[in-house]
Amino acid sequence: MAKQTSLDDTLLDVFSLVSNDDALSARSEVIAHYRNGEGSISGSVIWCDFQSDGKFLRAGVSDVGLMESRSILTKNGHPVVDEITEHAELHGLQAGNLIPSTQRDGFHWCIPYSAPSTNKRPVHGLRTLLITEDLFLEVFDLFNIEVQLTPAEKRLVYQLISGLNTNEAAELDGVSVETKRTHLKRAMSKLDCSNQSAIMRLVVSQLIHVLYLCENETSQNRIIEAFTSDHLHGSVRLSSQRLPNGRLQRVWEMGPADGKPLLVLHGYLFPFMMLNAQDALEKLGRRLVIPVRPGYLDDQENTRIYHEGRMIEQTVEDLEAFIRQTWSGPVDVLCHATGAYYAMIIAKNSPDIFSKLIVTSINLMMDNEDKQSLSASFLGGIRKLAKHNGMYEMLVRQFQKTTFSNDRTTRFVLRRLFRENRTDLDTLNGVLGHGEAFGWYRALHAASMVGIASDFGLVNIHAGEALADVTVPVIFLHGPEDCFTSIAEMQSYIELCPFAELKILPEGGHLAIASHAAMFWDQIETVLTE
Repeated sequence: MAKQTSLDDTLLDVFSLVSNDDALSARSEVIAHYRNGEGSISGSVIWCDFQSDGKFLRAGVSDVGLMESRSILTKNGHPVVDEITEHAELHGLQAGNLIPSTQRDGFHWCIPYSAPSTNKRPVHGLRTLLITEDLFLEVFDLFNIEVQLTPAEKRLVYQLISGLNTNEAAELDGVSVETKRTHLKRAMSKLDCSNQSAIMRLVVSQLIHVLYLCENETSQNRIIEAFTSDHLHGSVRLSSQRLPNGRLQRVWEMGPADGKPLLVLHGYLFPFMMLNAQDALEKLGRRLVIPVRPGYLDDQENTRIYHEGRMIEQTVEDLEAFIRQTWSGPVDVLCHATGAYYAMIIAKNSPDIFSKLIVTSINLMMDNEDKQSLSASFLGGIRKLAKHNGMYEMLVRQFQKTTFSNDRTTRFVLRRLFRENRTDLDTLNGVLGHGEAFGWYRALHAASMVGIASDFGLVNIHAGEALADVTVPVIFLHGPEDCFTSIAEMQSYIELCPFAELKILPEGGHLAIASHAAMFWDQIETVLTE
């Protein structure tokens, strides 16, 4: 029987091409990371932002290797965040504080921080960064790769940075004070520092890099974070990840964290869905996964792509990349409003990606001259503007400037648009569903200009042809009182595809997803399990 080789011996063989000291050092670091397993947070930065008075603003976990971030928008979102927010409430925070962590082997480093806010004026406050020994070593090695400190010497430098003196470090590690002093002298010599204070200045200046590592990934999320915390339920979770094409994909999740996932491609009025789904999702054990489309709540990050005429193409590419990155096989997808057109385009380009499309609140923007309603006039005008290049962006800008510039005009316009259906109007006014829609509508419109403008163009270009040639099942759920698209228009539309069928929701109009949320989600579950 062959003798079993230990991991230590195997790693020494792997590193046998380097010197013995280097091999031992490399082996120690690999084993430390390996044994930490999933509990390791090496490569991750856990951070919290506070106002100058210690009031919690936001937090997050940024993986600087994978270029992914998870936003934490409430105080009770993570044990490390809970720990530092409790300290801030009880003792306050000051720049330069080093606060030992009881949740992780590390310390919270408190530094002055200024960040842009949604009103364009910077917020001056404090940011705490959890500095673990693993994270310290990664940053230290990045800037001092030629120095070749031993693991013991690096550990002492970390201990000094964390606020310990040589006596405390010796006691903690069970070695003599003289041993620690020897490590200090050697570290000073190798780093070309004349004293301990010089080492501290050098390493602190290098640790500032951690701030920019997490900021690079979170700066694009400020608009969507503010909207999520101000207008959506606290149970909505926001994260971001890098796609294979290098672009940032922001993702909402809601429902039980361990619930059965359901992909959702959102439309313009998506908050009606999200604000009214929580109870049903808990009951059904469903978890919604909602990739946020480019142009929505991104402070015009995608304006250049829109001006180049690549917005629809880029959105399709991003959504398909996200789906393939998240799921290993075909998935069911709930398509809300304009999200349905993107799903249909993807389904035709890549028929293997979806198993079933469920479409709700779709607006076909039919050019029907017989309609005499205000909504018909509005949609007819939108459709006719398609022949004027660049008009949609100008239109949305004008909406921002005048129509949706204040609460009074927003209420007036939206009430007129939905006045033909009492149920929809009650939903808009907050009589049904989760509160009035005017506040979040204004905020959404203000930060989603190119997304909304692109959607206008998308419907006009693709509405008539999107469903044709789709070869996966498409189920339309439609309210009989929808003031934008009638049942007759829906029945005519589904004739374009032999794989499409129409299910009429017993009640409700265009906003049935909010006004009759329980009924709607029960119907969704029925369709998903058929």
